Amino acid sequence: MEDVLHLLSQNLSQGQLFEFPTNKSRYHFVELQDGFLIDSSDRNQVFVEHCDTHFLVWSGVDQPDRVGLVQFQDLVKHIARGLMQGWAPPDNGSKPWPGIKSWAVAKTRRAIGRRVHQQWQRLLDSTDQTIVAVQKRIFAATFGAAPISFDKRFYQDQYLPRDVIRFRAAAIAAREVVSLRRQVRMQHASGGGGSRLTEEVGFNGIDSRERSLELLKSWPDLFAPGKAYSSLRRTLTNLPGGVPSSLLINLPRIRLRRPFYKRLELILALLAVEKKQTNEKVFHFATEACIKKAVKIMGDASGIQLQTRRFQHIDIFISQLAEYPEVHRGNIVGLAKKTARFLRNRVEVQVENIMQSSDESRQTMLPPVDLPQQKEIRFLRSADELFVEGVQMGHCVSSLVPDAISGSSYFFHVLKSREHATVQIDRLGRVKQARGPSNELNAACKWGARVLNHWGKGFGSASKKSESIPQCEVNLADEEIPF
Repeated sequence: MEDVLHLLSQNLSQGQLFEFPTNKSRYHFVELQDGFLIDSSDRNQVFVEHCDTHFLVWSGVDQPDRVGLVQFQDLVKHIARGLMQGWAPPDNGSKPWPGIKSWAVAKTRRAIGRRVHQQWQRLLDSTDQTIVAVQKRIFAATFGAAPISFDKRFYQDQYLPRDVIRFRAAAIAAREVVSLRRQVRMQHASGGGGSRLTEEVGFNGIDSRERSLELLKSWPDLFAPGKAYSSLRRTLTNLPGGVPSSLLINLPRIRLRRPFYKRLELILALLAVEKKQTNEKVFHFATEACIKKAVKIMGDASGIQLQTRRFQHIDIFISQLAEYPEVHRGNIVGLAKKTARFLRNRVEVQVENIMQSSDESRQTMLPPVDLPQQKEIRFLRSADELFVEGVQMGHCVSSLVPDAISGSSYFFHVLKSREHATVQIDRLGRVKQARGPSNELNAACKWGARVLNHWGKGFGSASKKSESIPQCEVNLADEEIPF
């Protein structure tokens, strides 16, 4: 012990960092000029080859896995899978649990991550930084890699790499070139657009890559049914952040009536096309201030606390407006008021019909299994109880009375630790939503969702459905449509 302390003090006095010896890893890394090799006595051997534009992960199969230069997490994942390719749990006489292979691969990823990062950084430093910058930009814009950027010819163009680095829309076009081509073809098949892409080749093979590279030279045209026009070009070159790339591929299906510089306005216009809105023109000219007013109107009318910063809430808002069946000639605020009035009248008619019916027809459908035995959980047995629940809890669960009577949903009131919640179960026994007063989340929501989700697992056998119906824990933070 004294010798160790003496050695430590000597190294510290000389400004050196002393490291205690650690256990030797089972994985041996061999550094190569064009990559690195990972070997182990009891694991599969993996070779990572560094190409000019990507990595190839060889693990003893005919075809290697191809990974982008900046996709470090994917690189580690493919290496770990390759190392564990022939691994099997030890035979100790008992049946291994189903997730043991995934668990072992995850442990391997953590074990090799630091050393793989060192090799990855070394190889990245020796790569043409223009290629790295292009792939970083594509990853930042789409959270993925563009296979076309693995082709060396992509970087031989004088302007394409520069445009991808400069314009987010160009980076999205590089990733979504196949999807955008497909949208244009669908538009032409339906009779829209100009005369572009009269001849088309398959999406696989050398011809497809050459055709994609040719189209990317004029990438703004990929977002148009024909040639790019002024409003589209101005939108693409000033594309606001926060617009999902999967939504931007809808641009060839419409013709923008004005440039869009704000995220909320552009998302609304694109979602209107995706939802096939009757009043599509209203969304094209909706300003951000008017959209926020309209969202508040629909939120107050439905009891849903909608936030314009959340994409799912904008999607809910669009779906609500799609319920209005008539043509609207005003702005989006007027459309929201008409829609709120229309939905309220429809619910009132349904409620009136139910209340005028007999007592038996107002009873909610019982679940196919015995009710939960927990004293904190109460099943809502009638339309009257659901109406009272909606008033007391401050949400619009009463609008779902028809679902409860038909048996497509089952509703429970939960009282846990002096907190209240309403929980909705679908016909498969899964928790659809759980909300407290005024649609807030609380401890009663989480406890009730967990208990009722476990109880609902009996629905499969009771209704003679497949045993493979997925049952999972509910993440209440991801719920999209509250009461």
